[in-house]
Amino acid sequence: MKIAYIDLNHPDHFEDYSYFPKNYGGGRIVAGPMMDKLDDFYVYSDERSFQNLKDNKKSQAKILDWPKREALRNGACVKSIIPEADEYDLFFSHFTNINLNLTNCRSKKYGVWSIGWRETIHQDVQNVVFFSQKFQEPIFLGRPNIFHAVIGPKIDPFQEYQKEDMIFQCTRHLELFQSIQVAQLALKYNIKTIFAGPIINNYPLMNFIDNKTTFYLGSISQEDKIKYNKIAKFHTQFQTYPTCATLSAKESLSYGTPIMASLIGEWPSFITEGSNGFIVRNEQDFIKAWENRDNIKQLNCYNSITKHSEDKMIEEFYSAFEQIVK
Repeated sequence: MKIAYIDLNHPDHFEDYSYFPKNYGGGRIVAGPMMDKLDDFYVYSDERSFQNLKDNKKSQAKILDWPKREALRNGACVKSIIPEADEYDLFFSHFTNINLNLTNCRSKKYGVWSIGWRETIHQDVQNVVFFSQKFQEPIFLGRPNIFHAVIGPKIDPFQEYQKEDMIFQCTRHLELFQSIQVAQLALKYNIKTIFAGPIINNYPLMNFIDNKTTFYLGSISQEDKIKYNKIAKFHTQFQTYPTCATLSAKESLSYGTPIMASLIGEWPSFITEGSNGFIVRNEQDFIKAWENRDNIKQLNCYNSITKHSEDKMIEEFYSAFEQIVK
């Protein structure tokens, strides 16, 4: 089975499909690991998306500039943009509101994976993979076939790590993630907190970084992300919208680092308070969680995430691909 994943991002945003990315989220959550593990998984995207790719995977990287992506977004026939389209058994994207035009293509099999919250599913899209349909709350305009798969990080065998009195948050930074609120609490209570990841839309996080208690590292490598996950006492997820449990949170749990999260979306059902994290409703909850930071067992954090491993993700997505192609 030969699969073409088509990245339809606008030119102001690009993914990083390398196995150790510096850009987080989006379609690369699934497509990056699948490209790394599967030799018949090809990605069509902006040239920048492949700049960190391993040499042995560059043959699977197909450059698709913005005018061509824009043409596909506007309904151009895939075969007119991708001449080798007949080589593929299945086409995929993470843009749920776009249906690819597969007229004249050998295969008419197309699907999308839904990443966000309340995404609109195009009326002509026939196949959708959800990470957590209940909490994603999709808006259906048609009646597609529905598949389910976890998203998850690479999970190493369990081991205990020497933790430091420190909070680590590696996400995008914008109002929806309330990074500033985390920084304000850290400054007020003198709790060392390290932030990493891109700052979006001039979000003024840097006004709350003093380089004594709060620190900002910018966009870091996966290796550095793992390093800080291993030593942190908590990972923060203070979203203001009903999100699913994020990949960054799952990564932290795999290294024995519990979560502080908002009372919203999937978090209340994902977190067992006092076992793998705490729900934070207010400042008092934050302090209570911090005071109990040494009472959470790393093994409990690890065990809570093993069913969300990268291997399980690839297995479940590939199973969905096989069912679609039948």
